[in-house]
Amino acid sequence: MNFTTATPAEIDQLLAETSLARLRAIQTASYNVDRIMDMAEMREYVRPTERYGKGHYILTGTFEAGRARIESACKALDAHYATGTGRYEDMTAEMKLVISGRDYATRYLAAFDAATEEIAKADGIIHDINAEWFRRDGWTRKWLVVSSSGHLHAHTECSTCNNGKQRTAFALWYQLSGLTEAEAITALETRADALCSVCYPTAPVAAKRTNVTKAQARKITGYDLD
Repeated sequence: MNFTTATPAEIDQLLAETSLARLRAIQTASYNVDRIMDMAEMREYVRPTERYGKGHYILTGTFEAGRARIESACKALDAHYATGTGRYEDMTAEMKLVISGRDYATRYLAAFDAATEEIAKADGIIHDINAEWFRRDGWTRKWLVVSSSGHLHAHTECSTCNNGKQRTAFALWYQLSGLTEAEAITALETRADALCSVCYPTAPVAAKRTNVTKAQARKITGYDLD
């Protein structure tokens, strides 16, 4: 995309798609970190201190150390099998870490590397988009609340949203990027009441709550709210 000639809506569509891809890559990387650390026996479940509390997992070492341990174990196991004996009794404790999941270890490591590459790629695109946004002295954006069926806001710090410990989740509604308040009202037509009346004082207010539905939000942003 040529950022200097693209419209705000076109640029923000790329931003929304890239941000979502980045989020999914982070989730993929996190999942594979946990699997690798499990195999390395460096992830431990901490039981709740209270009778009805929730337990959680902690890492007992760095991911770099866990990865090195698994890669070393895979190498040692491969060498052991190459001798032609492959006897379990002759295996070291290190080899036994991956004895039941040698192929899985390779997949976890490859998936983590692919996810981190995807994150780095997304970061580069987002950096370029932000640079263009600042070069143009910014343009208007509309942010949809996606943690529930919510309104469209001019920014993510609206006083009507929960900006405390449990922050409201937003997604960029890129189709409206660059539009003025009046243009957004016209573009939304009968759904203009979805605009936050605090962010957009001239927006119509519905007689009853008729915010953007989960299905509409999912179609536009890619977020699954169910």
